[in-house]
Amino acid sequence: MYADARDANYKTNSQAYTIRKMKVTNKTKLLLNSVEGGGYAISIREE
Repeated sequence: MYADARDANYKTNSQAYTIRKMKVTNKTKLLLNSVEGGGYAISIREE
Protein backbone atom coordinates (compact mmCIF):
# COMPACT_ATOMS: atom_id res chain seq x y z
CA MET A 1 0.00 0.00 0.00
CA TYR A 2 1.42 3.35 -1.06
CA ALA A 3 -0.12 6.33 0.73
CA ASP A 4 0.56 9.97 1.53
CA ALA A 5 2.85 10.50 4.52
CA ARG A 6 1.60 12.63 7.40
CA ASP A 7 3.81 15.52 6.28
CA ALA A 8 2.90 15.26 2.58
CA ASN A 9 1.93 18.43 0.76
CA TYR A 10 1.45 18.72 -2.98
CA LYS A 11 3.30 22.06 -3.12
CA THR A 12 6.12 21.68 -0.60
CA ASN A 13 6.61 17.95 0.03
CA SER A 14 5.08 16.07 -2.88
CA GLN A 15 7.41 13.06 -2.63
CA ALA A 16 6.42 12.19 0.95
CA TYR A 17 4.76 8.79 1.01
CA THR A 18 4.71 5.60 3.02
CA ILE A 19 4.84 1.97 1.89
CA ARG A 20 3.16 -0.72 4.01
CA LYS A 21 2.61 -4.45 3.64
CA MET A 22 -0.12 -6.13 5.61
CA LYS A 23 -2.48 -9.07 5.58
CA VAL A 24 -6.12 -8.18 5.08
CA THR A 25 -9.44 -9.99 5.23
CA ASN A 26 -12.96 -9.04 4.25
CA LYS A 27 -13.26 -7.49 7.75
CA THR A 28 -10.17 -5.24 7.47
CA LYS A 29 -10.75 -1.48 7.61
CA LEU A 30 -8.03 0.80 6.29
CA LEU A 31 -7.52 4.28 7.69
CA LEU A 32 -5.52 6.26 5.15
CA ASN A 33 -4.18 9.78 5.19
CA SER A 34 -4.89 11.59 1.92
CA VAL A 35 -3.85 15.19 1.33
CA GLU A 36 -4.95 17.70 -1.29
CA GLY A 37 -3.56 16.57 -4.63
CA GLY A 38 -2.42 13.24 -3.13
CA GLY A 39 -3.85 9.77 -2.89
CA TYR A 40 -2.98 6.13 -2.42
CA ALA A 41 -2.56 2.89 -4.36
CA ILE A 42 -3.28 -0.60 -3.10
CA SER A 43 -2.37 -3.95 -4.59
CA ILE A 44 -4.24 -6.97 -3.19
CA ARG A 45 -3.20 -10.51 -4.01
CA GLU A 46 -4.27 -13.90 -2.78
CA GLU A 47 -1.67 -16.00 -0.99
